[in-house]
Amino acid sequence: EEEEEEDLQSPPSITAISDDFSRPKRQTMSKRQQIIFCRYLLEHPGRPFPKEPDRLKLTIDSGVTKKRFYWWFSNQRHRSFDCSVVNGKKQYAPRIQFYRMCVRLGVLAPEHVPPKFRSQLKKRQK
Repeated sequence: EEEEEEDLQSPPSITAISDDFSRPKRQTMSKRQQIIFCRYLLEHPGRPFPKEPDRLKLTIDSGVTKKRFYWWFSNQRHRSFDCSVVNGKKQYAPRIQFYRMCVRLGVLAPEHVPPKFRSQLKKRQK
């Protein structure tokens, strides 16, 4: 009879089950980390793919995990760079979004933004 009583207990609630599978809270990049990565991209605008020694240095300097590092650069290439193929090779050129981010972070002064983007930069800041 005791075994039968155990079988009749109610199943765990939906909230108890969902708490077990909840995702960890999303972490955002700190301004310091973004500045480190943004400076790298400013120094290498045509090659937004850090090589192994650069990756190691950037992850150590910023304190981010390898996975977050890869995702940040992947997102920036997608959001902030135009990609074209010339003579069978990919070439990358920064978009206005990249310069806006650099100005917002204080990495680049507005007067150092290439002339073709300055008018777009001013429109957005108003």
